[in-house]
Amino acid sequence: TDGAGAGNLIVRQGGFRQPGPCGSPELAAGPAGEGPGSLWMNGAEIMRFTLAAVPKTARELLEKAGLDMGDVDFFVFHQANKLILDSLQKKLGIPDEKFIRAYEEYGNTVSCTIPIALRDAEGQGRLFPGGLCMVLGFGVGYSWGGGLVRWEGRRAGAGAVPCGEGEI
Repeated sequence: TDGAGAGNLIVRQGGFRQPGPCGSPELAAGPAGEGPGSLWMNGAEIMRFTLAAVPKTARELLEKAGLDMGDVDFFVFHQANKLILDSLQKKLGIPDEKFIRAYEEYGNTVSCTIPIALRDAEGQGRLFPGGLCMVLGFGVGYSWGGGLVRWEGRRAGAGAVPCGEGEI
């Protein structure tokens, strides 16, 4: 995380930054989405950051592991949106059959997009035991991180798990 992009996705007023009553007319002034208490996004800058940081991180992961793109069986990135995923897939040259997507069904569920995509891909039979998976998350602010995971899949007989314990 470097924090340089904090102003590119922000609610400029409200909360601790500039406290005010919830739903106050001062914070909501202006057309919908344009008041100082509304979420504001600089989409072009977020896209620029993503298209620079994510491919660089993917290449660094592979370099540290002594691997190349062809060694990875599936890629699961944060499911931000179609434009970002299409752009990253193209920039990294990832074939469709290796690029996992789940945003169409769930949208951008923030930090849950990768586990949801993994669960769905496994349920569709797209993941296989022993396969090498690159997971890579990113967000505005700016923060990013990734890893290479050898996929084992669900344990035999595994069903629902208590809240707080993961299936993946």
